[in-house]
Amino acid sequence: MSGAPDRVLLNRLIALPTGNACDALVEMGRVPAAMRGLKSIGSGASFAGSAFTLRQIPRPIEIPLNANLTRHAQVIDEMSEPGQVIAIDTGGRDEVCTFGSILMLRAKLRGIAGVVTDGCARDVDEIAKVGLPVHAAGSNPVGSKIFFQTVSIGEPVSCGGVQVRPGDIIFGDTTGVLVIPPDLLPEIVERAEAISRKEAKWMASIREGKSLSQAQREA
Repeated sequence: MSGAPDRVLLNRLIALPTGNACDALVEMGRVPAAMRGLKSIGSGASFAGSAFTLRQIPRPIEIPLNANLTRHAQVIDEMSEPGQVIAIDTGGRDEVCTFGSILMLRAKLRGIAGVVTDGCARDVDEIAKVGLPVHAAGSNPVGSKIFFQTVSIGEPVSCGGVQVRPGDIIFGDTTGVLVIPPDLLPEIVERAEAISRKEAKWMASIREGKSLSQAQREA
């Protein structure tokens, strides 16, 4: 698969739980690349889109404090595209946040599909009101402006213990966040939909009073 991902396929994916997509990957002999340690702090809605990546590290102490090197506002305003998911690699640092509600509001209005980071956020209550799916490893009220610098944009990063390459599909819901190679998306969607239909039959049978093993046999 080349270029932007098929929006119809992404919408079909979003209609499914991340667990079904993970099970589809296992059926295909793949280990699901699920981010670890992230929690939903945004709208709670499911989201999926092509990854736009950046990596941040602590800034050198010799750089003047009035120099803003984070660049994540520039990424959202000028570099990312509507429908993308922004993945921010901070190396898991939690002594400051990497964004707050103002930046997330701008991302929402720019049409960004979601934001994920292995770092922290602040203004958590306000972020929840913005209506943008956001996943972060924690919260911290200290801003990143004088503490972080962005050292790469549009390069492979690590987020939640998972490699994310530009153009990978990032798919998330309240359960978690999954990274999917774009060329596997059509097969994953087909398999995950089949798994979802099968599980719906199991649930219906169990509600009728049948055992799980009986429900599985009859599906």
